[in-house]
Amino acid sequence: MPVRLTLLVVRILVLEDYPPLAKVIEIGLRRIGHEAVRVDSVVRALEIEGTFELATMDVDLPDGNGIDVAERMIDEGRLKQVVFFSATSDLALEERARNLGPFVEKAYGVEALVRVI
Repeated sequence: MPVRLTLLVVRILVLEDYPPLAKVIEIGLRRIGHEAVRVDSVVRALEIEGTFELATMDVDLPDGNGIDVAERMIDEGRLKQVVFFSATSDLALEERARNLGPFVEKAYGVEALVRVI
C-alpha cells in the first residue's frame, strides 16, 4: 500500500520593508507549500486580520521594529512563532529578538531563512 504524505500548509506573515527581498522570501515559502502574506510596515502588520502560525520579520523598519510587532501579536494570540531575518547592527535589539525566536542574519541569505522555517 503506498504511503500518502500530507503537507501542512502554514500561514506565514512576512514583514519586510524592501520589496524585492520580500518577494523572494514569499516565493521561497510558497515553493515549500506555505501561504505567505507580505506586509512592508509595522502599521500594516498590526492592521492585518487573522492569525499566523509563524512570521518572519525584519528588526529595523521605517516605522518601528519587528520585535515590538511580534511581542504584540503574540500577546494578542494572533501569532504563535517568529523567526527574525535582519541585518540590524543594534546588539540590544538583536538580543531582544533572540529571546522571542530564531534570528537569521540577512548575510546568510533567504535559503538560510527558509531552512530555519
